[in-house]
Amino acid sequence: MFRRSIAITVVTLLSTLCTTVYAQRANSDGDYKSADDGQGYHIRWEVKTDRLNCRKSPGDKQQVLQQYVKGDLLTADTNDGRSNPILMDADSKPWLRVKLAGGDLCYVRARNLYINPLKSGK
Repeated sequence: MFRRSIAITVVTLLSTLCTTVYAQRANSDGDYKSADDGQGYHIRWEVKTDRLNCRKSPGDKQQVLQQYVKGDLLTADTNDGRSNPILMDADSKPWLRVKLAGGDLCYVRARNLYINPLKSGK
């Protein structure tokens, strides 16, 4: 009976953790200031807008290297989980560092109007 109680407690705890692991939310301005969900960094993000520019560096005036469309999946560059892929530009706006094919990087605006973090299963 004691073992069964422990097992039920462990399963309940794990299911609670699984529902909160992906609790990353944008702030009141709609900006993601961090990609950290408390358990590490979000790797997969989905494009929500019809067209999203991915730029050479963080900032609206930077060169566009890639364009994404609604439903495209982005892979954040976290330096193998060691660093937050969200960086601030000169105007303190957050940008998500994205991996391109071939290992190059670009940056998309980290705002909930444009992107959303995904659970690791997608």
